[in-house]
Amino acid sequence: MIINKINQLLNTSKFSSNEKKELIEIFKRISYDESEEELLRLLGIVAGKAFIGPAYFHLDISNSCNMNCSYCWFHSKTAPDKEYSDGWKKQQIKLSVFKKLVDNLHELKTELILFSGAGEPLIHPNIVEMASYVKKKGMILQLFTNALLLNNDYAKKFVNANLDEIYYSVSAANSNTYKKLHPSAGKNEFKTIEKNIMFLSEHKKKQNKTMPGVVLIEVINSLNYRETLEMLNWARKVRANAIRFQLMHNMKLKHLMLNQKEKEEFKEDLDKVKNLAKKYNIKIHENINVQIETFDSESGDWEIGFYKQKGCFAGWYFSRYWVSDGISFCCAHKIIDSLENKRFKDIWNSDKYNEMRVIARDGNIKRNIKMVDGNNLLDKECNHCGNYDLNREAYWKLKKYGLLKFIR
Repeated sequence: MIINKINQLLNTSKFSSNEKKELIEIFKRISYDESEEELLRLLGIVAGKAFIGPAYFHLDISNSCNMNCSYCWFHSKTAPDKEYSDGWKKQQIKLSVFKKLVDNLHELKTELILFSGAGEPLIHPNIVEMASYVKKKGMILQLFTNALLLNNDYAKKFVNANLDEIYYSVSAANSNTYKKLHPSAGKNEFKTIEKNIMFLSEHKKKQNKTMPGVVLIEVINSLNYRETLEMLNWARKVRANAIRFQLMHNMKLKHLMLNQKEKEEFKEDLDKVKNLAKKYNIKIHENINVQIETFDSESGDWEIGFYKQKGCFAGWYFSRYWVSDGISFCCAHKIIDSLENKRFKDIWNSDKYNEMRVIARDGNIKRNIKMVDGNNLLDKECNHCGNYDLNREAYWKLKKYGLLKFIR
């Protein structure tokens, strides 16, 4: 069935007859290893079009936040990216806009939605209803939270809704470090967060459920980089399933970014923690390997120039909605269009979006274009790309299956 569809799509493409035959043979061969959705995305990269929706969608829920993490781009009191108005901080997605967007994503066969934002998602009054709405569509749902508001009632409702994973952004394993990274934190705030995570872990166990998975986010910086073992032990205490380490990047807080010596020390500790984590059956997300492997201590960047050398494939796998501005090409602020009076699927399938996909795929600076918000499609933000996982995976598949030669 899928091969017939691929054949039809190729018939409308500009490939020569011999190229079409070769492509059909390749897709027949790999159809045993890849899903229909993945086959259509790989074909889309080769053809320079989108034949299916993004695999992942980053859905910003709220700009409001109840914390001021030191390393945050939006709410840090020490070095904010820019001054954000009170009006901006109050912005939240409207429930009607949310449902239309999710309906579109479901129609486009998006597999995973991530609730996050420039603020704290649990501040949104409809968060439980929105989580249930996504799960009833049969889509995977991940929620990012600082856990301070994740009380027992929320925990029970998220377990009942079969939410897939909750990512807890804590970046500390003790109250002292937590307080340093969260200047406005109350006296018992870290203990509250610990208690909230433990309750959810215990409640799902009582309900004989494995979801939602508990993932700790540890943003590594100069104040916590020697605490990886303590972070692992804390993960055991709160019964976490996984840890996602990630390097901090904020040039306005360069004193918090790791230097070369600190990076090497962190890597040494991390290698030890990885071995222990296996013993404790706690997964360490592999994203940190890429960051460590390509980290530049001067700029704090990673994957520098990857898009120029191998291409950016975010246009087929990822999209984001910013509450304040609309649809973004990637996780950085690169706005394509507003959702006001428009459907996401029309924006996603537009010629404008396809043009951006091809420019990013080819790393073509000469054809670089301005986004609606004034930022360039390809710019310095690409040197610490947030989509490096999916970019590497897509490039590896294109190379493995012999599809790179068909990209023009």
